[in-house]
Amino acid sequence: MPSDFRGSRDGFDPGLLTPSLQGDLPTRPIFSSRAGFWVAFFGGVYASAIFSAFNLVRMRRLSRDAWICAAGVLLWTPLLVWLANAVAHPERAPEWLLPIGTATAMRLAGRGCGMLLFAILYLRQRTLYKAQRLTSDESPNPWPLGIASCVAGTLVSYAVVIVGRMS
Repeated sequence: MPSDFRGSRDGFDPGLLTPSLQGDLPTRPIFSSRAGFWVAFFGGVYASAIFSAFNLVRMRRLSRDAWICAAGVLLWTPLLVWLANAVAHPERAPEWLLPIGTATAMRLAGRGCGMLLFAILYLRQRTLYKAQRLTSDESPNPWPLGIASCVAGTLVSYAVVIVGRMS
C-alpha cells in the first residue's frame, strides 16, 4: 500500500459511510426558501434582512453570513434616502427617473434589492435547503415571522425616509 494512504489497516475508509450532507444539516428545521422569496418580494430589503437573520440563527450561520444582511441594509439605506428625496422634490430627480415615476421607482427598487439580497443568501445556503428537502424535514410555519418582518421592514423604511428628509 502507498505510504500516504489514510484509511484503516485493512484498506477500508470509514469516512465513505458518512453521508456527504451530514455536515451541512441545520440542527433545527429552517424556513423555506419560498417564504424568504415572498418576504423579500413584499417587504423589501429590511424585511428580507430581518427574516434572513432569524433563518441564519436557525442554520447556525449567523457569524458567517450576517455581514451580507448588514451590507444589504447599509447599501440600501442611502439609496432609499435619495429616492425619498426624489419623491419629495421631483424637480431635482434625474431625467431617466421621471418616466417611471419616483414613487414607483422607490417601490420597485425596494423589491428588486430585497430579492437580490435573498438571492445572494440563497446561493450561499442552497446546500442547507437541499439537505432539508432530502431529509424530509418539515419547515416551520414562516408566516408569523414573515408578516412581522414585512411590518417591521415597512416601519424601518418609513423611519429612514422621515429621518432622511429631515437632513
